[in-house]
Amino acid sequence: MGTVAIALLSITTTSSGIAGAFAWPIVSRHFKLKTNRTVVACIALMEIIPLYGLLGYIPFVKSWGVGGLQQSWEIYPLGFIHGFVMGGLSSCCRSFFGLLIPPGSEAAFYKLYAMTDKGSSAVGPAAAGVIVDATGQIRPAFVFLAILIALPAPLILMVDAEKGRDDAARTSGVLKQDFEDGSAVQVGTELHETEGLMADHD
Repeated sequence: MGTVAIALLSITTTSSGIAGAFAWPIVSRHFKLKTNRTVVACIALMEIIPLYGLLGYIPFVKSWGVGGLQQSWEIYPLGFIHGFVMGGLSSCCRSFFGLLIPPGSEAAFYKLYAMTDKGSSAVGPAAAGVIVDATGQIRPAFVFLAILIALPAPLILMVDAEKGRDDAARTSGVLKQDFEDGSAVQVGTELHETEGLMADHD
């Protein structure tokens, strides 16, 4: 692909991402989907991309000369899907994760979220690159991507957000109580030490 084609793909993906950020909340409200089910719906739609790439292995599809990413223009619809899904997936995942954070610990947990998010952005392409280098083809990497995309879906469906929110609130209360107790002990110790110093001075 040339420079213009890559730029057009970037514009397509970015534009569809903006559209997805606005569209997914509407879809979620219309179908009365919980946040975790919206995330799974995004994952299911994202699964189209690697599965479409794997169509190129099917002989009769290959004989058509189109389909399974045999033509360069086929990347644009997939770029639209990728952007549209990621626009909703990013906001939904953050919202879902936020439900499970103990109140008062948001900064630490969102920092952890950012670290894992950026880390996976490096590990995934690196692993796909190793597969492409080992096989000399890009299609085997689609098998890896298909598995990687599908893996989180059952785990997300298993999460009980309401119970997680209650547990987070209780954890926050315990942490707050421990902090207050620790502060009280520290103040008492400092006061005792101060009184001891004053007695020695007298």
